[in-house]
Amino acid sequence: MSEENKVLEYDEDESLKFIQKHLPEDMQDEFTDDEINYIVDLVYEFTKRKVFLTKVMNLISKSTKMNYSNTSSRTLGKTVSGNIPTNK
Repeated sequence: MSEENKVLEYDEDESLKFIQKHLPEDMQDEFTDDEINYIVDLVYEFTKRKVFLTKVMNLISKSTKMNYSNTSSRTLGKTVSGNIPTNK
């Protein structure tokens, strides 16, 4: 497989090595592998939801002619749940 056709794959072991390598020295032994993986999972889930909400808001923006590009996550969540802010 050529380099340009290679799909980005997540490697948990490589991720742990990278994070541990870049922690300050005084924090190197502060976190277990499970704790680091938990934090990485939280960041991944937050990012995935944020991207999903942004896509939903873009669809809503197109249909309601409202611009949600600089809207907070909290407002996006309220909007998706049915409490759509208006320009009144």
